[in-house]
Amino acid sequence: MIQLVLIGLVAADALAASPARLVNPPQPGPFAASSDVETFVWMPGAGKLPSEWEQLWRRGAAFHEEFMREFDAAGGAVTDAAWSALESAAESLEELGQYKLDPVRASMLFGKLVEVYASLSRDDSKCLRAAHWCVQQACTQACVDAYAIDEASPRDAFNAAISSAVTYYRRGGDLARAEAARALANKHPAASTKYERVDQTPKVYFPGLTAQRFWPSRDFEVVRKLEAAFADESTRAAMLEDVDSLIRHNALKRLVSPSAPFRPPSKAADADGEGAWSELPLYDGREWDAEACALAPTLSKLLQTADGRALPELGAAPLDPTRPNLCGTPVVATVLRLAPGAIILPHCGVTNRRLIMQFALRGSDGVTFTVGDEARSYGGDGHAIVFDDSFEHHVRHDGTEDRYVLFAILKHPDVEEGLYG
Repeated sequence: MIQLVLIGLVAADALAASPARLVNPPQPGPFAASSDVETFVWMPGAGKLPSEWEQLWRRGAAFHEEFMREFDAAGGAVTDAAWSALESAAESLEELGQYKLDPVRASMLFGKLVEVYASLSRDDSKCLRAAHWCVQQACTQACVDAYAIDEASPRDAFNAAISSAVTYYRRGGDLARAEAARALANKHPAASTKYERVDQTPKVYFPGLTAQRFWPSRDFEVVRKLEAAFADESTRAAMLEDVDSLIRHNALKRLVSPSAPFRPPSKAADADGEGAWSELPLYDGREWDAEACALAPTLSKLLQTADGRALPELGAAPLDPTRPNLCGTPVVATVLRLAPGAIILPHCGVTNRRLIMQFALRGSDGVTFTVGDEARSYGGDGHAIVFDDSFEHHVRHDGTEDRYVLFAILKHPDVEEGLYG
């Protein structure tokens, strides 16, 4: 097999495969079964794993399962015990990664290490190791075959791995390897990873769309409507009463994911109640959540037309689940809360066929929003920012009170209307 020396790593040149070899089957591949401990030990056609390697695999898998139990028991917070288990999992699995495994086992191991380091990357010092394992995974044939061409592709392991690798390298300060990972992404003959810059690497990328980090917010009717409403004393009072209603009803729920790009202000703040980052979804691109909208009637109605439909600029999800959802997520409109001291770490969104609006309701002082290398504030409560989240972006909250924003996915002006919904 042809070998490719890539950014200091020697990996099988799976990307030399012709398009005919890139089968992209719909069923999950072996990398998706990385938690199947016994399958890894007793691999059909590859024989039993040597005893020393088996011990490393079992120990790493057990520590990762311990991390997940701790994480779940804490309601989605990363406790000291959970972090210790995660570091132990990485130590065992990385030791196993020094050995030459058969291709299927290697794919499973790299997938597990990517999963482990997605959580460990809350610590910036772990980012270069996270990037290393993302590249290793991306270069396996199983991962190369699991590529996405749009937001509806059933498999996207290659896109996710190589996109994450670029971001991790940038966070780790290795810009040369970030550029090399972008070049690797461009070599895939079929995946939507033909990235044109290292700070814009969403999971699926479509060349030719206007790409700017921040968009003029008042070019959008939804922003003009919200800012006018907030400027009116009585309507502003009703909007803020919605925020108070959500607080009284404890309606905002923790954003729970062990791989979320998030660093809480403290472990105590992360473990308390709804945590340091929480939300209440209002709209999924098809239907409004009646219960949620009843708690925030003014905010939800401001995003609707007089007859209760979503404003035309809001993203829409297709009724046919086989069609691409250009929103890239089932949450199109939501109320978000971020605690003081919290940091949303650098990351890229799912697709460049959408834009993001955030309208500051309360607590925006001290919040810095950075997209690419451009940093901005909201300009005070009652103002909005509109940005392209396919660019790398992050948020720092250096203020003193919880920040509440009304978030909405907007249609990209360059994308044909008929492709949405």
